Amino acid sequence: MRITRLLFSAVLFSIIAGFGCAEKTPPAFTISGHVKNPRSGKIILTQEEDINRKKSRFIETIKPDREGHFELDLALEPHLYTINFYDEKKITLAIGRGQEIKIKADGADLSKVKVSGSRDTALLEEYEEFRKESLERLVISVRDRLKATGDYNNTESEIAGIDEISNYEKHKAELNDFIKRKIGDSIALYATTLRWDGQENIPFFKSMAAAFEKTHGGIEITERINEKIELLEQTGIGGKAAKMKMPDKDGNIIPFEPSKSRYTLVDFWASWCGPCRRESKTVAALYKKYKADGFEIYGVSLDDDRVKWLDAIDKDGRIWNNVSTLTGYDTDAAFDYAVTSLPAKFLVDSDGRIVSRNLHGRELEKKLKELYSE
Repeated sequence: MRITRLLFSAVLFSIIAGFGCAEKTPPAFTISGHVKNPRSGKIILTQEEDINRKKSRFIETIKPDREGHFELDLALEPHLYTINFYDEKKITLAIGRGQEIKIKADGADLSKVKVSGSRDTALLEEYEEFRKESLERLVISVRDRLKATGDYNNTESEIAGIDEISNYEKHKAELNDFIKRKIGDSIALYATTLRWDGQENIPFFKSMAAAFEKTHGGIEITERINEKIELLEQTGIGGKAAKMKMPDKDGNIIPFEPSKSRYTLVDFWASWCGPCRRESKTVAALYKKYKADGFEIYGVSLDDDRVKWLDAIDKDGRIWNNVSTLTGYDTDAAFDYAVTSLPAKFLVDSDGRIVSRNLHGRELEKKLKELYSE
């Protein structure tokens, strides 16, 4: 009996000792830093749960000590994270497993926040710098030249409008090339999905997603990347157009009902979008020409200024259904149709199938002539 008790005590001791000697599970990553001249406000860490839908989740409030130092050991997945300094400066971090991120900031001057220790964050910063340079060179410079000629929104030159639109396509192609050359399977890939577009690019995006999943497994952002690809497939030619119900200028909820017309043009636009405004006359002429044959337009404005929206409707002669939540790109319709730039157009048949996308000017005119000749 005594031997049994001794054996039991020895086993129990070894179990307890084993627990005591076991190493603690290391954190997935750490964030530490120093805020010079810290303020009394809050520094908030959030995770970018769904960047395309602009959803984030609170992680915790960072509380530097009296000298401004802080350190966080976080058992979280690789993801995109944002640190918001006093509601004045936000920095985005692309964080992989095992990274030790170090941050230096000055509460008196938040214009420059230095981040080190994260290859993925460095790649994201490089991508953002390239994106801004490419956009300036290919799009904004063209836009500025057009604005210098007079009324940017009502410039008659169709070639001018095509230049801006075609240059934006070149800009997106440059971004895709950068992703292929530099981003690869980095966590930063998730941030680039904000500007993924084009049915013709789906095979490329799928290859990037497959390489990413092979490296990182089925983490949350792997699912988000694949969701974006599925959305691009759904909004491509042959895809089923998403349902919509949005308010018009009088607050009436207007549903998108393609079954009531032979063809419906879903036209995403905004009062500030020069190419959208310049092609208004062409679209209005096509509406008058084919309305009796069952052609409708459902105009979705991504404006956030009611006065400018209504003024543009009046000046452009947009006499069809015009709706808007007046929340800019932050609307379900923009997400459901994977709209990342304007103008964006989807021609939908009576079964709700997309028969063409992003045709402008003469191309749209040619497509409608073809369809209504059948």
